[in-house]
Amino acid sequence: MNQDFLVFTVSHFSFGWVQDAVTSFQRVCPELPLLVVDNNPSIHDDQYRRKSYMRNWAGRSSTWQAKFCEAERSWLASQPNILTIQAPECLTHGEAIDLANRWAAQKLIRTLVLIDADTELNGRQWLSNLLEPLGDMWLTAGGKLASGILHLMPSAWLVREGVKHSFVTRKKTFEDYAHPTYQALVDPTKYDNYTDKKWDTGQHFWFECAKLQRALHVRNPDLAHYYMGSRRLHAKTMLML
Repeated sequence: MNQDFLVFTVSHFSFGWVQDAVTSFQRVCPELPLLVVDNNPSIHDDQYRRKSYMRNWAGRSSTWQAKFCEAERSWLASQPNILTIQAPECLTHGEAIDLANRWAAQKLIRTLVLIDADTELNGRQWLSNLLEPLGDMWLTAGGKLASGILHLMPSAWLVREGVKHSFVTRKKTFEDYAHPTYQALVDPTKYDNYTDKKWDTGQHFWFECAKLQRALHVRNPDLAHYYMGSRRLHAKTMLML
């Protein structure tokens, strides 16, 4: 493939949300391909893959999975300019991003750009703002928590750097808290209930880049992230129940 950048998202129990995100992406970036990491169960799963979703999504019935996940997959397959890679089992969000990193490295893609499935795009300034600083920067991100930690939605990074790390959630260590970069950039009085003790998806990679002054927060004025996640049902889902 050997291209400069590729935008991607993760499809994971996101029926309705992903249709809106992909439609808005196609509207503002009609010439660009979109990579989708298919992290949904399938009616064609072998026993190993099927059990991985049973362990992680015990509250979602097999009927629900077949109805909405297959509808999500079918809709994506009907869209132009969509590339798909299937997760080998039920992955966390960070593990799905790691999978995309390895795939992109093999395809000689320089930069990955992440948007979540619960995103709406109304222009392209967000994309320009993420891409333009890369080179001097290794990571750019449009989200920032009150504590100062960058939230990687949306974000872009150099694949050669991202593939060296894991984007999986992890516990913070004493060394993290004691590091001068952490003390300079993170306000411990403004933690949320999750990131006081853990690095959320991709945030440890941000920290590693920030230590070397290779991470940058940018504005994304024409991108809306709804923070609905894969556990909140879209109105389209409600209509089909």
